[in-house]
Amino acid sequence: MVESRCTEAFSAVGRFESAYTPALIDPAVVLGATEGGEEEAAAATAAAAKDAAVALATQRRRWFRATADLASVLGYSDEVVHDATLLLDRAVAAAGSKPLGVTPAAAVVAGLFIAARQAGEQSAHGAIPQEVAAAAGLEAGESESAATVLRTLLGGDTSSISALRVLKLYLERLGADFSSGTPEGLRPAAGAALDLLPEAICDAEMRKLPPSTVAAAVLVAGRRIAGRSPFWPASLATLTGLSDTEEGTPLAIAAERAFSLATEPTGEAFASPAALSPRVSFERS
Repeated sequence: MVESRCTEAFSAVGRFESAYTPALIDPAVVLGATEGGEEEAAAATAAAAKDAAVALATQRRRWFRATADLASVLGYSDEVVHDATLLLDRAVAAAGSKPLGVTPAAAVVAGLFIAARQAGEQSAHGAIPQEVAAAAGLEAGESESAATVLRTLLGGDTSSISALRVLKLYLERLGADFSSGTPEGLRPAAGAALDLLPEAICDAEMRKLPPSTVAAAVLVAGRRIAGRSPFWPASLATLTGLSDTEEGTPLAIAAERAFSLATEPTGEAFASPAALSPRVSFERS
């Protein structure tokens, strides 16, 4: 039963990823997309730096935290936080070298509400409330306009199957205990994977990979850190077709990168979104 359910679910992941383009945004392209003299270039650079496309690439950790912070206020799950982040990545990729035309705060608020509605998670606030938008430093109607921009860029297809959802699919296949409803209950199967995932999706190299590979990489690295062997069980190799046993395979390379994120200094550690202070602390960019 578990095997067939997971196989069906992973097929859906594959269909999503076949149409998914990683966010390969180069901030320099957007920042440098201007002609004219030095003053014109400086003004264009300053304006572009306030756009969501650049800010979400260059200040990734800050805006992931902001998304988690707002989700905590509204009672959304960690999955919605990760889905919203991936949704914004998809929009940035669809825009190519062009700015999104919305501020990062507006994009985060809009992406979070779109992801929450798709997940069937209804906040007590209902629609995007003005008090939430105001706390994020947004003007009236700005978040709704941003939502329209995101939907337009994506052609109305706002689907988002994040690496966290895929990771939990892998853990289900391994027989993880979800009954406690806490990350601690998943650690026997996950090792340190849940701790590594926020770092991975904020890493420039890992963001080039599809969610299923990111999830596999952090699981391999997380189990390795925790001493859980095998790092990549045969049941998951069969489910995904991914192998970590041969040097140079996509999973082996990604897993080494994920493992390095556990030891590289980043300046600050991530907490689980659910553990963040329940307040909106956006700054107007």
